[in-house]
Amino acid sequence: MRKRLGKNIKINRGAKIIGILSGAHPALAEVFQCFTNTFFPALGPWVPGRKPNPLFHLIKYIITGIRVAIFYRPHVVFIEGTSPSSVIAPILRFFLPRVRIFAFVAEDTFYKVLRNPLGLRSGLVRFGINRVDFILATGHMLAEQVKMVFPKKELIVMYPKINSERLNQLLSIQYDPDAPYILQIGGGNQNCKGIDITISLLPAIKEMCPNSHLVILGYEANDLKVNSENLIIPGRVSDVGLYLRRSCLMIHPGRGDAFPVATLESMAAGVPPIVSNHTGTRELLEQVEPMLVRNLSIDDFKSGLAWFLQLNPEEKKRLSGKCRERLLNFLERDLVLTNERGIQRIKEIIESVK
Repeated sequence: MRKRLGKNIKINRGAKIIGILSGAHPALAEVFQCFTNTFFPALGPWVPGRKPNPLFHLIKYIITGIRVAIFYRPHVVFIEGTSPSSVIAPILRFFLPRVRIFAFVAEDTFYKVLRNPLGLRSGLVRFGINRVDFILATGHMLAEQVKMVFPKKELIVMYPKINSERLNQLLSIQYDPDAPYILQIGGGNQNCKGIDITISLLPAIKEMCPNSHLVILGYEANDLKVNSENLIIPGRVSDVGLYLRRSCLMIHPGRGDAFPVATLESMAAGVPPIVSNHTGTRELLEQVEPMLVRNLSIDDFKSGLAWFLQLNPEEKKRLSGKCRERLLNFLERDLVLTNERGIQRIKEIIESVK
C-alpha cells in the first residue's frame, strides 16, 4: 500500500509527523507509512492472538503519550485504535495544544459504546476522542457508528486490503459446493467475532448436514472449551487457503466487526460468507445476495444456514461466482477510490499545519 498510495504524496516536510501503533498491525502500519517513517509501537511488535491486559496497556499508553509529547513534540500524530487514542490524545493535547491528532479506529469499541452509552467505557471514549481532531474509520459501518457518537467530528473512511500474493492464491481455488467444511476464520476477541453464535449452530449443522464439520480457525481448543464430534479446531494456521478449499460456506456473526479481512478472503476463494448485520463487509454481501446478511441471533443464522444448504450445487456455484466478482470490483474500484480520497484529504490537512 505504501508503494501505491504513498508514492506520489508530497507532504509538508516541515511538519514532524509520528505514528503510534498500539498493535503495529501490518495493514495499519502500511497506511501510516504513507505519511511518516517515525513509529512508536506502544505494545511492541504485532502478534496475532495477543491476550489483552488492560492495566498493562493503560500504563504503556500513558508512557507513550508522555514520551512523544515531551521528547518529540510532533506537529501531527496518528494513533492506532480507539482505546489508545482515548488515553494518548488527552496527554498530547495537554502538552501540545496545537498538535493535530488522527485516530485510526478499526475495532468494536463504538459498537459497545452505543449499546451501553452510560457505561464507564463510553465515558472514557467520549472524553478521550473529544481531544482527537480527525477519525479514520475502517469501512462505512464503523463510520456510521462513530458519527452517532461524535456527529461533529470529521470522518475519513478507509479500507483494508488483501496482500496481493495471498489474493492470487485464493483466486486460484476452485469452489466445491459439496465440500465438507463450514468455516469460521476467527482470532482475537471471541465476542466481536460472534464465536458463541457459531458454536450454537453445531446441533443445526449436525441435523441439516450430518456429514459436514464446523471448522473454527484462530483459536486453540482450550480457548473455546467445547467438544463435539463435528467440530474441528486447528488453532492458528499459516495457510487459510487449505481450509477454504474444503469449505462450502463461511460464517461470521460479527458484533461490531468493522471490516473483517477474513470475509474478503472467503469471497476471494469463492466461498460464500454469511455475516451478521453488525459486520462491516455486509455492504458488499448485501449486493451479492441479501440472504447472506443475517440478524445477530442464533435463530436467524439457523435460518440462513438452512437457506444455503437447500440450494442445489449450481445455485451455490453461481453464488460463489458473484462473491468473487463483487470482491474484485471492490478491490479494483471502491477500495482504490475511497482510500485515494482519504489520503488526499489527510495530505491537505498536513499541508495546512504551520
